[in-house]
Amino acid sequence: MNGAEIMAALETVEQDHQMVLKKITALKESVACLLRPSDADLHQVLHRLKEINDYLETTFAVHLLEEETTLFPLLDQLKTEGSALVDSLRLDHDDIRSRQEEFAN
Repeated sequence: MNGAEIMAALETVEQDHQMVLKKITALKESVACLLRPSDADLHQVLHRLKEINDYLETTFAVHLLEEETTLFPLLDQLKTEGSALVDSLRLDHDDIRSRQEEFAN
């Protein structure tokens, strides 16, 4: 991979992460609404939660897989401590998947 390809890959990862942050913000807002049910349209909040879960199960799941198949091998090659970093990121991904499963249930 050349420098331009690496930068393009990192740009994609950054954009994906910005979208994830937006979804997590929406999730936090929805949970806050559930904690104040008198202030919320519960039907709308539940619909929003379903949309977030759908995103996590589809687009976000693909994002995790893309990172694992493209970014992780790159990190493993470029950094002396790459293997340890990749191991840590894989654990993070496993944790994220577990939490998403809990949320879906």
